[in-house]
Amino acid sequence: DEESEPEWSHRAGEYGITDCFAVPMTFSNQQTYILGVFSTAPEGFDSAERRVIEEISNGIPQAIEAIETHKEALQYKEAIRQAGAAISITDVDGVIRYVNPAFESLTGYSEEEAVGSTHRILKSGEMEESHYEDLWNTVQSGNIFEEQVINKTKDGDRYIARQTISPVTDDDGEPEAFVAIQFDITDKLLREQRLSVLNRVLRHNLRTAVNVITGNTTLLRERVRSITRSNELP
Repeated sequence: DEESEPEWSHRAGEYGITDCFAVPMTFSNQQTYILGVFSTAPEGFDSAERRVIEEISNGIPQAIEAIETHKEALQYKEAIRQAGAAISITDVDGVIRYVNPAFESLTGYSEEEAVGSTHRILKSGEMEESHYEDLWNTVQSGNIFEEQVINKTKDGDRYIARQTISPVTDDDGEPEAFVAIQFDITDKLLREQRLSVLNRVLRHNLRTAVNVITGNTTLLRERVRSITRSNELP
């Protein structure tokens, strides 16, 4: 059963408590908690102290949610850092602000070298300018751009990547940043090309062998007919 005010006051007095101030705290998920503050001062809480406690109670949900958001951000950052795909993040002007280790490994550019630059450092000269215009117009419109691209490493080596660039938008749908993900498919394409060449060679050789067999069969058939006709002569 709930205690009456006199009973509560008597029990609180045993611990030297003279006053209690309870303030509700509501989080963004609409869950509400009560912050209870006790005082042992003879006069309890004055109006100024109550305002301070109310301000603290209003700030606690924001502080806790900020800590949780920070933890989530750290988890996402670690996931990006560990990702096998090359990931880079640029601002709205296309200036690189972050690259993960896979980006460094693929391109040969360290984080210190890449950050502050643009993706022009990867231009191989083999892509049409219309490719970059289409890319920029697409992501600035808030849409995802995906295409195969031929890039160049810091050492000048050519590589082929499947690239996806996604805008990060604000509440109004305006881009705030862009996330680029590159999957190196150079070896995959080389294997496919080699298999294609091997397939053509095998097919050519097989056709040649079949033609030879067919030709020999025809010659053999004619030879048999010739022998047969010779045997039939009186």
